Amino acid sequence: MKPIRTIIVDDEPLARENLMLRLQDLAGCEVVAQCSGGRDTLQAIDLHQPDVLFLDIQMPDLDGVTLARAIKALPNANAKLPLVMLTSLGRSELKQDIDLFEAFLTKPIKPSSLFDALVSIFTGQPVRVRA
Repeated sequence: MKPIRTIIVDDEPLARENLMLRLQDLAGCEVVAQCSGGRDTLQAIDLHQPDVLFLDIQMPDLDGVTLARAIKALPNANAKLPLVMLTSLGRSELKQDIDLFEAFLTKPIKPSSLFDALVSIFTGQPVRVRA
């Protein structure tokens, strides 16, 4: 079975490291890149061809929603890349942009919520994520 290739995007190094460890604990996940902002993320997507992207909503150079819009506007298959929003605030600030994301995880991320989100994305069967 091919590993699920992931990219983590968060301006906070400790948050990236924590999520990377959680993903590595899940069998079948491989973190192929960690990015601190939006601009390097677009290059990493082209270079690594991930299966899923984890985006922090609050970043200084390009926030998660703006980055998600940029990814969805890409002219190739990357536009269909599943996006998971990482937030400490909840979904309320994303009213008009909620459809950009396949899942929402609230920090600190619980392993069970992370697992449920990945199951939902890759099996096509909705799993209620109550992070």
